[in-house]
Amino acid sequence: MGRRPDWVDSSPALSNTTYRVAIKSGLYVTQAECRRALEQALTDATARYMETYLGDDRAEQLIGLDPAWLGQRLVNQPLYAETVEASVGPMQQLHALAEFDDDVRAELHRPLAAGASPRTGCAMSRPASG
Repeated sequence: MGRRPDWVDSSPALSNTTYRVAIKSGLYVTQAECRRALEQALTDATARYMETYLGDDRAEQLIGLDPAWLGQRLVNQPLYAETVEASVGPMQQLHALAEFDDDVRAELHRPLAAGASPRTGCAMSRPASG
């Protein structure tokens, strides 16, 4: 089993000009369920960030956040996968570190100003086992 990265339990923080926030899927039976939940959690965290950064609670609707684009653009570290012993038996959980730097902020703001959506077909990276 690989070592659990320090960022998994870190609080959201600004370092220089990059805002970092740890995201987790929650507990699920399968990795596929974790991946879907993690994509939603990443979308939700990005919407919260944009509401704060852009000062507009309509930002998520205006941009139409695409989970594949978010995963490709915000998640630069390998995902961390772990098995957690729960009362119902072993459960899976995925973790991602979202990083909002100057380039990401510009990419998020540009489509908002133009009324378009940032989109690519790239998915999140594969998890590192833990």
